[in-house]
Amino acid sequence: MQISLFVIDRVESHPRVRLDLKKQAHLLIDGYNVIHGLPELKGILDRDKELARDELARIARAIHDGDNIRVTLVFDGAGVDHEIVRPGKELTFSYLFASASSTADEVIERLLANEMEPTTVTVVTRDRAILHAALEAGASTMTSEDLVKWAERSAGEERERAARTRPADEDEFGVDLNNLLR
Repeated sequence: MQISLFVIDRVESHPRVRLDLKKQAHLLIDGYNVIHGLPELKGILDRDKELARDELARIARAIHDGDNIRVTLVFDGAGVDHEIVRPGKELTFSYLFASASSTADEVIERLLANEMEPTTVTVVTRDRAILHAALEAGASTMTSEDLVKWAERSAGEERERAARTRPADEDEFGVDLNNLLR
């Protein structure tokens, strides 16, 4: 069984990398494994599986948006076929659900085996077999905790960039608008 995903340009994989126009890094996240590795997400998972996935996606979204990294969250699924869900319009942020006849681990291993530039991929997991497969393929690996730290740093940098680009008179505009509403 072959998995086909859209191929996007990549760059050397490192949490502080900014994109050049030729290549884009790819962050491949072993979804439920990472959720189980983060106590706050594990607590949510016990109550609401979809909400736990969305919270993990929120963390990964900070990296996607702040560092312009392609992100794929891979989960075990129950469908007949693999399912790709894109919560936004970008082709570079996806949930990939394995088919019922496969596992997320098998999907990640196949993605790594089919990757044209595995050195651009960073795999986030605690699973020893996936860690081994990633390193053997030439990909980088990262812990769940490091993913959260990266996301926090990216979100902070994004807030700083936004604050620097905000017009100086923006606060005055809000006051003027309030006066118009009276």
